[in-house]
Amino acid sequence: LKSEKAADNTQLFHVSHSEMASHIPVDFHGNIAIIMFNLGYLPGSDKSVITQADSTLSALNQSLSLLANKGLITIAAYPGHSGGDIECKLIGQWCTQLNPKQYGFELIYSSDKQTAPRLFVIHKD
Repeated sequence: LKSEKAADNTQLFHVSHSEMASHIPVDFHGNIAIIMFNLGYLPGSDKSVITQADSTLSALNQSLSLLANKGLITIAAYPGHSGGDIECKLIGQWCTQLNPKQYGFELIYSSDKQTAPRLFVIHKD
């Protein structure tokens, strides 16, 4: 962040994504253009520490109220690890339950493998 001269405009929080709305100032709610999720585990770290479907769905629900009109949410999900398949399935179900008059979504993946990563893209109309 310092090398890109972005440190002064950035604030990092070491909390669960399910707590994001409470850490983002109210003035920004409904004004965020892009929200990105990269789920699973941190490569090279303890693979037993993974995102959980319940906290991810909570974060996704919160993200809807944070997102600006014409905003975008991306979710990179990885069904190839323990628990990732359930998380992917529930995210897909969550996407299909979005109000189609307010949101559109796409599911992108380039393989027929069940364990291939998925990219969910949600746009707010």
